[in-house]
Amino acid sequence: DGQYYVPLAEFGQITIDCSSIPLVEFDDGSIVFIELKSRLPERVKIMIRDHWSNYRFITAHEKDSLISILQKIVNQSGSYRMKQGGRYVVGERLTVQITPEWTIQQTTDTSGSGPAVRHGLVFYKNASQSLPAYLLKNLSGRGVVLTEVALDSGIIRDKQDDLAPAALPNLSGSSKIDLIHNLLVLLGQDAAKDVELNLYDKERGGFNLTMWADIVLKRDGKQIIITFREIPSEFAALLKKGGSDILPLNDGDAKIKLVTKMLNYLNVSHTFNYFRLTVNHAENPENPFISAIFPALQIYQADTFLYYLVDFPFDPDFFTYFKRLKEVSIIQY
Repeated sequence: DGQYYVPLAEFGQITIDCSSIPLVEFDDGSIVFIELKSRLPERVKIMIRDHWSNYRFITAHEKDSLISILQKIVNQSGSYRMKQGGRYVVGERLTVQITPEWTIQQTTDTSGSGPAVRHGLVFYKNASQSLPAYLLKNLSGRGVVLTEVALDSGIIRDKQDDLAPAALPNLSGSSKIDLIHNLLVLLGQDAAKDVELNLYDKERGGFNLTMWADIVLKRDGKQIIITFREIPSEFAALLKKGGSDILPLNDGDAKIKLVTKMLNYLNVSHTFNYFRLTVNHAENPENPFISAIFPALQIYQADTFLYYLVDFPFDPDFFTYFKRLKEVSIIQY
């Protein structure tokens, strides 16, 4: 709005009506005039540029889209360039790649003046396709700013989350006994921990003999004693005589070794690998928008379950986002 005055030294000044030729001023001092309703004569532009090297001019035509006008403006600045595509990467064990449709990057040296600009532009037909506010805040805290634009209403602001981020389920408990017990329960097994077993009763021999089992698993009509402690041979003989199987586990083993041994015993399919979860652009379903790459132990069984077990704290914001959209079960152990 209003008028902008461009001094021309001894020649006087040029007055520009900002309602017809608005301007954008960048933080490096460059000023871009946008010729919308009116056009400046070329000789006037030359006169201004001869006196002020920081003034630039672009013309917005009827056929130009919002995106093309923005690109013209940004690319006339002294420090920024706007281009189609681009990729930002955040995180370490959980690596998240963000691929906006358009990116703005800083072309000047930012050493000593703060981090380089990492700014993405994402366009939607309507605001309902936009990212949750908690995820935008997370990315901003990691140095990636996304500006979302609904083509029917403009920049999307002041969003309210309808669901707060949730922490990952965690199988660990306070011990490795808890871990294995929680894993068995997750897989739908009939398992109990800290179970007192009667090995011999006084009606047969005049005395009672009992022991505490770390975990008792009942499966296919059998009772399996899962133990992290060495069972005396006499006790083991009585258990086997009573029809129980014994599965010894070593408390000194790493968690993943214990978990895979249990899965092998149960004949549950699993594999350890790096996995990728991807959400594509709303308007370009063939192009990835946000991808998460992470190491995990994948557990799967046809038509029953599919879990990703991770041994590190998985970011709650990305966990919630992918769980809602991809319906995946990521669990820490």
